[in-house]
Amino acid sequence: MNNPMQLDMPYLPVDEFARRWGITPQAVRGMVHEGKLPIKRKKRGEKKVYINMLAFWEHARQDMEEQAKDNFFRVF
Repeated sequence: MNNPMQLDMPYLPVDEFARRWGITPQAVRGMVHEGKLPIKRKKRGEKKVYINMLAFWEHARQDMEEQAKDNFFRVF
């Protein structure tokens, strides 16, 4: 399955991710803390956290492919 995805930014700051997804920045930070969202590795002295959108979408793509395979075999 080949679904092209276009990303406008490979990394999003927490506040922008929260705005786009309609959740609070605190909720995003909680998901990061729980390991539910991939983040960009911080460089020395960097304080801002960035969500790694490339890893996020790749995970979603893989999940979609697995679900498509599962649904295919349920038909038979």
